[in-house]
Amino acid sequence: VASSDVVNYFGGGSLNMIVRERHKNNIYKAYNERVERIMQLSVVYAELHESVTDVLEKMYRFNVGGLPVVYQGKVVGFVSERDVLGYYSNRLEGVVKDYMSRNIVTIDYDAPLIEAMKLIIESGYRRIPVVSSKKVIGILFATDIVRYLGGKKPFEKALTGRIEEALDVRVSDIAVPDLLAVKEDISLKEAFDFLTQNGIGGVLVRDNGGKIVGILTERDLLNSVAIGSK
Repeated sequence: VASSDVVNYFGGGSLNMIVRERHKNNIYKAYNERVERIMQLSVVYAELHESVTDVLEKMYRFNVGGLPVVYQGKVVGFVSERDVLGYYSNRLEGVVKDYMSRNIVTIDYDAPLIEAMKLIIESGYRRIPVVSSKKVIGILFATDIVRYLGGKKPFEKALTGRIEEALDVRVSDIAVPDLLAVKEDISLKEAFDFLTQNGIGGVLVRDNGGKIVGILTERDLLNSVAIGSK
């Protein structure tokens, strides 16, 4: 089960039907639902003996950011994009501007949280740049939404026990403006070190004039490794 599955379930996508129809939007019943109802059944995994190259190929083929690692039928670990990048860090060549994503999807700082949740599910992006007065001021991560849902505030807001009350917040209520950014002309290795040091999976990119011109994610860095391997 991934953060996007949780966002999907609580209002971002088709899994929300369970909350609406099975639990009639009751927050307590919705939170007590079994994980098996939202987890992904067709799990892609890596065998302990597989090579890192095999793992990278599976991440691309199935468009996943991590894989459970299995040995003799039992899960013994988990390998993520960051783990693979750490292994291939000596192959990170080039500069940020050549591999960053330029066509970024954004959400307004004052937008309803439910709008951001739907955008994450519809776009497939786990990280959405946040804008205010047409200026990018930070990034909303799917994990920020999960962190909010996993805290006390949803229950404090749901005075009548309705899930809609818990979600009646703005992006600004959970996304703290924090413009972590790197320059477009720094090396990919420097960018990877920045992501690792800050414990984040994506960062905004500035041009030499200070304007936000894109976003660089761990998947973008993996793309550079894959391209360099061809």
